Amino acid sequence: MANLTLTIGGRPLKIQCSDNNVEAVKEIASTISKLIEDEKKENVPFLTSTLIAYLKSMEDVLKKEKILQDSLNKKLFYESRIQELQNENHNLKSDIEQIFKKLNDNLIVE
Repeated sequence: MANLTLTIGGRPLKIQCSDNNVEAVKEIASTISKLIEDEKKENVPFLTSTLIAYLKSMEDVLKKEKILQDSLNKKLFYESRIQELQNENHNLKSDIEQIFKKLNDNLIVE
């Protein structure tokens, strides 16, 4: 996953894309920037504002997705750790039972 910081319409924008799409994303960003520059010359700010707002909202969505992914990864880690501890607890109980059984067997024999 590539993390790019591209300038679109004179504003920096962080974009994530697959490694295979880096050049395509750069080309699209360049095309959008050119469109915005042409628009500024023609005094048509609506499309520029709309496009920048859309791109910013997509950036926010990506940030939220990353937060959710990080939370999910932590949850999965803790669930895995809990399972490991439960298994360890079960093994320790089994060991203790075997020790008590041997002690009882030795006491009966003596």
